[in-house]
This record gives sequence, structure tokens and C-alpha cells, in this order.
Amino acid sequence: MTTISNPETLHQSKDIGFTKFITWIFVLGYFVNVFIWSQSSVAGVPNLHAINTRMIELIITAPILAITLLTSFSTNPRAIRRFLLGFIALAGVAIVSYFLNQDIFNGYFEFGSATRYAETSLLWSVSFLSVVAYSVFWYSRELLLSTFWKVAQASMVFSLACFVASYLLSRAFFSHPSYGGGYRLQGILTEPSSWAPVVAVMIYMSFQRKAYGTLLLTIAVAVLSASGTVLVVMTLSIPIAHFLTSEKVDRRLAIIGLTGVFIAGSLSFLVTANPDAYLNSSNNLSRGIGKVIVATQSFTSADGTVSGRTASAHTTIVDMDASSKQWTGFGPGAVSVYFNAKYPSGPGQVPVHPNSFFLEILFDFGYPGLALLVALTLVSMWKMRVDRAATFFFVPFIIASLVNSASAYELYKWTALAVLLYGFGFVRRSKFAHFEVDDLSSSTAI
Repeated sequence: MTTISNPETLHQSKDIGFTKFITWIFVLGYFVNVFIWSQSSVAGVPNLHAINTRMIELIITAPILAITLLTSFSTNPRAIRRFLLGFIALAGVAIVSYFLNQDIFNGYFEFGSATRYAETSLLWSVSFLSVVAYSVFWYSRELLLSTFWKVAQASMVFSLACFVASYLLSRAFFSHPSYGGGYRLQGILTEPSSWAPVVAVMIYMSFQRKAYGTLLLTIAVAVLSASGTVLVVMTLSIPIAHFLTSEKVDRRLAIIGLTGVFIAGSLSFLVTANPDAYLNSSNNLSRGIGKVIVATQSFTSADGTVSGRTASAHTTIVDMDASSKQWTGFGPGAVSVYFNAKYPSGPGQVPVHPNSFFLEILFDFGYPGLALLVALTLVSMWKMRVDRAATFFFVPFIIASLVNSASAYELYKWTALAVLLYGFGFVRRSKFAHFEVDDLSSSTAI
């Protein structure tokens, strides 16, 4: 049995163990929608009820963060300073929001109780503080990519098995019933649209690792999910990542030109096509295209009510502009309380919700908050271009959080992580650079 006698080596070994564990928790939070037994039916399986994955993630992370804080004051003071800066910033945002929204937090607001707004504000702040902690204490690019690769592979195989089982059993089994009949591939993600960033990331990683079996598996997932969001994120994020990482100006110009022609042609088709012909198809890919057609045509509708998602986005902006809070917002995490109270949805109804991280920030923090997020995101994408692997990893999550809200916080945290790492420069201070190169260069592939 090997013993570690050097205290510095022992401390470093413990740090690496924490980093591996927290990285697995961070990645699994997106892929695993945790269930407990109940009287309801979820994902086609009776007596299961989804519970808040975010809370489980925070509960697991809290004691490890406490240990890390106690042991890092002498060994990693820079990380401590950056974590405390993040804590002060988030606490400051919550306090300022409280004073700017006295009508909400003192119970004078008609949509939602003051207690619920206070609870969601606290949860929002603690959740994103955990992302700050991950970025300064535990982030390791190669470990993150390696873990994501393994979890995504396992999740895709499991989801495909459940998809096949659904047809064999003639009932949804961890699959999503399709509106046109049949099933959509879901697995234990929150919904089929949650596959959007995963598909784009895995296509790139499969080519890089020459794992063509995984590439075919990813394409199957993209088709069987029947999600318009998957198609949109895949077709937007991959060209954007190529543009950012290309070192030659003429290549960038070529990417812009080809992407422009593709977008123009696609929009011409999407605006004029008949969505019913695609939505009523028995083919999952056709139904996914039909959903993109519906969403696109919503923007040309006078009232934006063709598509549930774009109608929700339209409602978010209208409610914001009709309020007195365009420049302050309603407070951290206020979205869920406000929309659930003002627009309650019944069984089978599409809930009214911003359906985008950027729209949620607009609602929570007003137009200044949205402008700041857009600026930081653009700066982060430009700075990360020197790291090709990171660019192809984070850009799909950024695009997905721009056009969708599938998985909510579990999706949004990746955009927040990218902003912290590249917008604020935390990535340059990873304490595990040696660990990344020496121990994580090899990965298994299907």
C-alpha cells in the first residue's frame, strides 16, 4: 500500500479527489433528473416524481466547499479572495434588489408572496455562488471534458435503450410522448430539448477523438429527440465555434459567407413552409423541423402567439415594459414566482415562462442586467477562442441558454461558468494544470 508522507502532497491529493468528485456532481446535475416514489407518473413511469436536482447538488457541494475554504486560506489565498469577491457581488446584488423592490419584498405585490420572492432570491444567489466556487477551486478543463464525455455516452446509451423499450412495451418508458404519435428520446434529462448542447458538444468531441461509433450514436439522439432546439443549437453553435477558433482571416470570412447563405436560405424556407406537413409526420426529424418552422413563423405573427415558447418570450417583454421595473428588474429568481402566480398552467398546458437565460436576466435585473450579461458573454466567447476545445464545449451551452430554458439552472450554470472563466479570467489560474495533462489525456470511446 502506498503512503503519502509529504504534507503538501497529501493536501494536493485531497484537492484532486475533491475536484474529481465535484466535477462529476457538476456534470451529473445536467444529465440526471432525480426521481422519488410518489403517486404521480413522470417520464412514462408510474409512481415517480421529479425532485429538485439543484438542491441535491447544493447539499452535496456545501460540506466540501466548507472544507475547501478552511484548507485554502494558506494554500490558495488567490482563490479565497476571488470566492469572497463573488460572494460579496452576489450578496450585494440581492441587497440592492431588496431595496429597489420594496413593493415585492414587503408583500404589496399582487403576483406571488413576499416569502416566495425572498426564498427564490436566496436560492438564486446560493446556486450561482456554487458556480463561482467551482470556477475558482475545482475547475479543470480536461477533467471536465473527460467527465462530460463519459456521462454523455452513458446517458445516450441508456436513453436509446429506454426509447426502444417504449415501442416494445407500447408505453412511454423514460421517453417523451410525441404530439404526432410515437415517442421522443428523453432518458432522465428534464425534456428532449435538453439534448441540444450535448449533441453539438459530442459531435465535436467524437471527431476529435475519432470515436465514430459515438458520432453515430449522437446523430441518432439528435434525430430521435425530435427537437427543434437540438437542430437550432447544432446548426448555430458549430459554425460560431469554428469562426471563433479559426486563425486565418480568409477562413473566417468564408465561414461568415457560407453561414449567411445557409441562414438566408433556411429563413426563406422556414417562413414560407407549411408546418402541419412536418408536425403530422411519423418521422421524428420531420417533427423537429416542424417545430422550428412554427417558432420561426411566430416572429412574423402580429401578436407572437403561434408558438408557445415565442408567445412566452413576447409576454415576458410586454410585462416588463408595462411595469415600472425596466431598469431594476423584479429581483434574483423572481421569474418562477411571478409567472407561476400570474399565469398558472393546468395539466397539458404550456406554462408561460421566459424560456431563455437572457430573458430571465432581463426580467430579474432589467435592461441593464441584460446588457451586462450580453457584453460579458461576448467578451467570454472572444477570449475563449484561443482554447479550441473549450470553445466547442461552452458555445453550444451559451446558444442553448439563449434560445431555450430546458433544465433551467442546470443549463444556465454553464453560461455563468464560461463568463467567470473567460470574462473574468479565472481560467488562467487553474491549480491543476499538471494534473490535467498527466492524468487525463486518455479517454475511452465507443
